[in-house]
Amino acid sequence: QAGSRTSGSRVGSRSGSKMGASKMGKSKRTKGSSRKGGGGVMGGTVSRRERGVPKKKPPPWDDADVAKHAPVVKASWNRCLEVKGYFELGNLYYDTLFEEAPELSPMFTLERERMGVKFVDMLAAMVAVIDSPPGMHSKLESLAPMHIDRGVQATDMPVMGKVLFSVLTKALGAEFNESVQEAWGWVWAWLTKSMTLTLETAGGHNSLVLKSWDICMDNYTEEDLGGMLFDTLFELAPSLKSMFARPRPVMAMKFVEMVSTLVSFVDDENRMIEQITWLGSRHVKYGAKPHHIPIMGQVLLTVLEQSCGDEWTDEMANAWMDLWNASCARMMAAIKSGEQYGHVVESLWDKVQKKSSPTVLGSGLVKKLSRTRADLVSSFVVDRREWLEEKKVEIEEAMEKKAKADKANKKTEKATSANSLVISTDAPPDPEYKARKKDGVITSLKKAMRKRRIPSTELSSRGEEEEEEEPASSKEEKSDDKKVSAKDDSKCRARRVAYSKVGEEEQVEAWGHEMYDMLHIVMDLLWEPEQMNERLIVIATRFFQWGLRLEHLEELGEAIHVAIRVILECPCAECGNHEWDDEISGAWNWVWGIISTSMNKTIGALEKDHHKMVREMWEAAKAAKTSDEIGEALYTELGREAPFVLHLFQRPKKLQAYMWMQALEMIVVFSEVPEKFFEELRHLTIRHIKYGVK
Repeated sequence: QAGSRTSGSRVGSRSGSKMGASKMGKSKRTKGSSRKGGGGVMGGTVSRRERGVPKKKPPPWDDADVAKHAPVVKASWNRCLEVKGYFELGNLYYDTLFEEAPELSPMFTLERERMGVKFVDMLAAMVAVIDSPPGMHSKLESLAPMHIDRGVQATDMPVMGKVLFSVLTKALGAEFNESVQEAWGWVWAWLTKSMTLTLETAGGHNSLVLKSWDICMDNYTEEDLGGMLFDTLFELAPSLKSMFARPRPVMAMKFVEMVSTLVSFVDDENRMIEQITWLGSRHVKYGAKPHHIPIMGQVLLTVLEQSCGDEWTDEMANAWMDLWNASCARMMAAIKSGEQYGHVVESLWDKVQKKSSPTVLGSGLVKKLSRTRADLVSSFVVDRREWLEEKKVEIEEAMEKKAKADKANKKTEKATSANSLVISTDAPPDPEYKARKKDGVITSLKKAMRKRRIPSTELSSRGEEEEEEEPASSKEEKSDDKKVSAKDDSKCRARRVAYSKVGEEEQVEAWGHEMYDMLHIVMDLLWEPEQMNERLIVIATRFFQWGLRLEHLEELGEAIHVAIRVILECPCAECGNHEWDDEISGAWNWVWGIISTSMNKTIGALEKDHHKMVREMWEAAKAAKTSDEIGEALYTELGREAPFVLHLFQRPKKLQAYMWMQALEMIVVFSEVPEKFFEELRHLTIRHIKYGVK
């Protein structure tokens, strides 16, 4: 069992089993060797562990204090270097430390000259960015792992400060006056707060997880690590081999991707829970059982210790055990729920499709919702109707544009030699989901436009009704339209009046079609949670535009529940029995929990106007800075967060900045038009695979 180790013992001790050791010995990287594969670095030489620790905001500061004290600190420091020089100042610091604070001497294990110069280097680096407190904090963050290894504690800072003041007094003499002392006192007090934050962060379990995984990825390629996990698993549990039908290299990489995902979200509990739940759901279709999961924890700890070698510690083992035990419990719960309810939900939907239609479902929904949410029932239909009209116009324009482009291409093809070779640079087509019995709104609209007619289920029936039951006000205005432009406001008013009339038949059609379509998507992608989530984000955004809010979700789920129950409680044609029971009710609650969790996140963000805020901030950034400046800022931050991937960006700076701006624009679009984002993201991902991005 993962985590079942006695206090002080090592998991997979070096004297014990060394599963896969021979494989590891062949591929372990030597110091300075180039990396290929681990973490997406193709031939890079920068260590992953240089990314340091998770970042936290620096302590607060007062700009007035910075303006007052920073110039004084800089001037006095430069004067110190003039009077003493680097080496003499370093020796002076070292001697003063051992004289005034001998209790700190165990932290300084190198020879006198090297330790002294290292301290002077660190202090000089701080003074160089003293105008920017975040810059000083960033430098301390990068030093935090080394400080942890040396045993430095935040409580040591006051003592170190006294030593520093003694060194400055000896170096500057009378020049170390009251104003200079005040300035250095200010900077050291702020650095003490910053050091406390960085040490707390670096010493946490999450940082130990990141650090140990980075050591593994530095020592071995992803392929080798995956192979070690794969082989160790089957040595411990050979009976599981039958579950893994795919080739060993593919499964090995899947193992590494799983662990990398855990590490990626170690500082984000909500995202971690989401990822683990999805991972458990996917494994239901592979035949995984809850009791299989703890075995993988034992495998993981064994391989991690072997991969880290002498750098592995009990603290790292404890950190990984905490992470895996928490993940393990959630994954087992997800698998158990999937096993318990999955087949029930699939059977439920099969029965609903056989016994009903979108219209039947819509009738039940409208009947239930109209009692408490009549305004939502009507607004949903009206807003959806206008949305469909807008999409119709967009599709017509796109088809016209495509037709012109095709016509131009044909002319070009005639002019080219028949022997010329044309290579398509288009990305592969979008993945096909399981065939569905009913097209979605956009699909049916596109098909109809190709045939130059409006689909009867969406627009034509409404159009006919409008022609037959045209409002009197509209008829009166039509007589005047001959005298004015076709764009006259009177026509717009007439259109709005027509739109305000929502009949029960249209309500049933709209609600039935949309909810039936959503449930079909969910059932098709029940064991592909990431794909399901993408589709639900698009649906939730659309429903929000049609009036759905967080306060409606619970009632909507209950309305669908009741509508389906009514359908299935009708006596079965074959046996005359009702087809609804407590098991089905529990299964529905389970699947609606999945749907509402995803929709809650999207609609909640939209209600808070996050999409507007993101757009406003992005437009403000573009107005304040050029694309080159934004690109440079991105590159600098990337170097701070992940220096081991910088080599992937080889294009000229201007071109790279342009491409980053396009990528950022795509991210901003996500909060506005998610379907466009997902479409563009697919093509972006395919391009990045060839760049070596993992």
